[in-house]
Amino acid sequence: MKIIKQRERKTNVRYYLSFEWSDTPGCGFNFDCDEKGNVLLTDANSGNYQKCINGEYDVIAERKRLMRTDKLLFIVIGWVIIVMLV
Repeated sequence: MKIIKQRERKTNVRYYLSFEWSDTPGCGFNFDCDEKGNVLLTDANSGNYQKCINGEYDVIAERKRLMRTDKLLFIVIGWVIIVMLV
């Protein structure tokens, strides 16, 4: 086995606006935001976002920030390169 690159740490930060159903905590909608809190809408999620904002859905809003540190491990076996999150 040949190691082509030492493992490295990479921190990913994700900002999102979360809406949870009032009667089912932990379930609902997450909308990605930029670091200033502006919601990043797409054609696929804009309808649900509008329903959350205008009260059509019985949801509770909460801003969140997710930070995750990943260690990447690259392994070469023959002609195959395996990338693993560890």
